[in-house]
Amino acid sequence: ERRKVNDQMLDILKTIPALAIFALPGGGLMLPILIRLLPFNLLPSSFED
Repeated sequence: ERRKVNDQMLDILKTIPALAIFALPGGGLMLPILIRLLPFNLLPSSFED
């Protein structure tokens, strides 16, 4: 359970920068591009499986 809680907290912390990018003008267009270009994954771990 502790590992699942840690994974969920990391997912929440990864979502905050994505929301900030989305809030910027043109962010709706930039976010999908950045998700593909960045070396780390902005999507929550539930989307990996």
